[in-house]
Amino acid sequence: MPEARTLQGLTNFGSSLNPKDRLRERLDPETRDFVYACIGSDHEVAKNLQRQWELHPDELGIYEELVHRRIAAKEGLPPGFQKTWRRRDGDNGMWLFLEAVGKNEEWKAKGPPAGETFSRETLDLLRQSASAPRFKSYLPELRKHRLALLGPTDTMAGETEIFLYSISALWAPSIRYQNDALLTFSKAAKQAVVDKNATELAAVIKSYERLPGRLAGNGSTLLDLIPAASSWSEASKVMVQASRDLGLQEEELRMEELGKQFSDYQATYHRSRADAKPMSSLARVLVSGPLPDVVVEASAFEPGRRVEYAVMERMSALLAAIVVLLFLAVAVVESFRRGRRVNGLATGLEPLFHRVDLLWTLGLGVVVPLLWYFGITRGTAFGLRDIGMTYYENQPHPILIQEGAALVFMLLMIVQTVRWRVSTRTSFLALKPARPWIGWTMAGVAAVVMLSAGGVRWLPGNQQRYLQAIAATGGLPLLWLLWETGMMLFSSRDQALGGVLLCRRMIVPLTLLAGLLLACRGPLMATERYCHAQDNVTRADRERGGLTLLESQVVENVRRRMHKAFSEASSAR
Repeated sequence: MPEARTLQGLTNFGSSLNPKDRLRERLDPETRDFVYACIGSDHEVAKNLQRQWELHPDELGIYEELVHRRIAAKEGLPPGFQKTWRRRDGDNGMWLFLEAVGKNEEWKAKGPPAGETFSRETLDLLRQSASAPRFKSYLPELRKHRLALLGPTDTMAGETEIFLYSISALWAPSIRYQNDALLTFSKAAKQAVVDKNATELAAVIKSYERLPGRLAGNGSTLLDLIPAASSWSEASKVMVQASRDLGLQEEELRMEELGKQFSDYQATYHRSRADAKPMSSLARVLVSGPLPDVVVEASAFEPGRRVEYAVMERMSALLAAIVVLLFLAVAVVESFRRGRRVNGLATGLEPLFHRVDLLWTLGLGVVVPLLWYFGITRGTAFGLRDIGMTYYENQPHPILIQEGAALVFMLLMIVQTVRWRVSTRTSFLALKPARPWIGWTMAGVAAVVMLSAGGVRWLPGNQQRYLQAIAATGGLPLLWLLWETGMMLFSSRDQALGGVLLCRRMIVPLTLLAGLLLACRGPLMATERYCHAQDNVTRADRERGGLTLLESQVVENVRRRMHKAFSEASSAR
């Protein structure tokens, strides 16, 4: 049941990620193989992608992904790689970069000759890639195509499945190998200093000024940008020192400016941290760290947060309805199981009750608790609806305490109101309980627990102990309710008349309450879908093939900074 898995994920998001999702089930076999070819171990995925490349020879994105996976699996470049890409896409420097990555791994696997710190072949391929007429990756288009085939989603459960798929599908297993290949620039610069070859160093710097920017220009996820950003951080420092050692003043100034821009970017990255308190569970997973150049207002998290609360309330209402139906079943059975004499007496007393008794029961037993619940959760800060569901983790959850206390409050109010009306109408039979104030007190405790659980928001510390105390206090009304139920069920037949009358008068309000709880599904589902459509933080970005809309915004900002830093790349995209 996807809703149950999603509800579990509200308090532990990782537990909601189940690889056996419904996305696979609703795709036909051919489409499923195409969409899920990228999921699995590197060796397994390489085989799947090879099969897909044979089936879809026009999908260059599949071939590009195949190269990445073969490199990650240490299987080397595909047979006939150079011939294939030169025939299909000969002016694209992206293939030269992948060839450089593959050749660099081959060079390392063979064991570098003594005194050789980098692969000359790798450096030549990187230079060619930097100066190629164009540089285009086909992976963003492939990702977009796959996400489109998965179909639209309008609920949190569906979005969780898309998120799980995207995490697996967008993973770039060759990041480490791309980083190693780009380090060739740094090693070549150091070697040029050793050789005192200023011309070679100038040529290395010129290529370096172009390639990271071109790589960043094709990134659609933060993972795609890691190799370029890492090179920006590390290689620029080496280039500055190398230029200074060989007296290349112009190159030194350019590399210093490059390093300064990285420092500015890094400072912005460390400053831009979002407050976790208003975040939804999914947002806390995705926005747990700094966001470069992105200011996310707390209001931006509201739609995603409301989606989670709608899911939680829908599942809570379902569970509450099941509990109410169990109490209803007990009431129905108890109404008629005591034998003909007791049943006859109870039936004979029915004319004493009037419609006003039912109105009292519905008003105090159903309407008042519901108004109290919605008043707290929708109209006051005690409802905690401006705080994410997983903010209070590793402790009794205040929202769940409120939900449980609300159910106990409603049941107790129904029992106490019906008992009051029964004792009023049959006062001549002395059916009034000995201490009715205890039941009303327990109902009041449940109502106060609902309110007090929200008070945790103002505590600067000891929140766990406070919530444990509130939860323990909320257990008192529950124990009282169970005690009263047990006393009624196990009472002797001679003392059963009051219980039978009580159960008969509870059937209608319990039925109505169960119906209301089940009817909540429709409005809460509509709320979930509406808020999901308004979520511009954690909703999947289908158009750009990224994980989320927020990540796409971050990626665009990083790309903009890298284009500015590596301005040479702008003229040769």
